[in-house]
Amino acid sequence: GLPVIQLVKKDGTFPPEVEKWAGMFVKDADKGIIEDLKSRGLLMSVQEYVHQYPFCWRCNSPLLYYAIESWFIKMSKLRKQLVENNEKIKWHPEYLKHGRFGEFIKEVRDWSLSRKRYWGTPLPVWKCEECGNEICVGSVDELKKLAEDFPEEYDLHRPFVDELDVKCPKCGGKMRREKEVIDAWYDSGSAFFAQWHYPFENQDKFKENFPADFICEAIDQTRGWFYSLLAVSTLNFNDTPYKEVLSLGIYLMKTGLRCQRKPETTSSQIKYLTGREQMQ
Repeated sequence: GLPVIQLVKKDGTFPPEVEKWAGMFVKDADKGIIEDLKSRGLLMSVQEYVHQYPFCWRCNSPLLYYAIESWFIKMSKLRKQLVENNEKIKWHPEYLKHGRFGEFIKEVRDWSLSRKRYWGTPLPVWKCEECGNEICVGSVDELKKLAEDFPEEYDLHRPFVDELDVKCPKCGGKMRREKEVIDAWYDSGSAFFAQWHYPFENQDKFKENFPADFICEAIDQTRGWFYSLLAVSTLNFNDTPYKEVLSLGIYLMKTGLRCQRKPETTSSQIKYLTGREQMQ
């Protein structure tokens, strides 16, 4: 494949390769770059326009795009199965089935599974430092067989899981876990079987409750929970995890902004609901 060329450092500044602005924060260089292009006759036009831009949900600062290596699930290979499983689902409102949700899964992209975070489900992939052999561990019992001196009491989150000494079954070398954690949407998408600790126990309970009769969430979950449930279920069982889904609308403020978990976009809705209106 093509090499990854990073034109931005992790601290948001330009690297030495970008000679004129090396060490400068990329946003501070905007005007200088425009003037440079203009002076060399390479600038076609300059204009202001309104567009969406990503901001940090914690501190509200603008985000910068930064290319990193990631583990992916090749969901694009399952487009046909996703579409077929969606046909088994009864949607409310009905137009979402072949509209917002159906169009999304028809062109579904590969799932970037890993995250460069600390807290979360550790990616269960170990790689040998000697021969490069990779193992995806599927259970605690499997990990116990691979690890040397597996403790009686254990916590398989970071940092404890990375303290395990795992021996490569291929060459006997030392294996290290890939440091990433798993996308939390994979966790939520596994709820329909993980709640029963299936397949390690409660097989009967799982079979009795799969697929679920009904799930309910807001319309934005056509890109979230509704999808992650169907994706994980299609991956592991080639079936839909729910029979019917009710998708709700979203509260908007007077300004038209969506009510979210932010002080400036949140208000209590209970004061607007009294008596039987709460049940309608």
